[in-house]
Amino acid sequence: MNDEQISRENLKENKRNTKNTWILIITLLIALTALILAIINYLWIGNIPGA
Repeated sequence: MNDEQISRENLKENKRNTKNTWILIITLLIALTALILAIINYLWIGNIPGA
């Protein structure tokens, strides 16, 4: 394999990794948001008098 082929392969690999990283980040953000909303919901309902 010459240098051009190697760099092209690396580029493809980097693109794939970047995509996976974004999927991971978005998944974590969604999970974090859900957790925060659950905590707020729990505290909010817990603070309503007579609930």
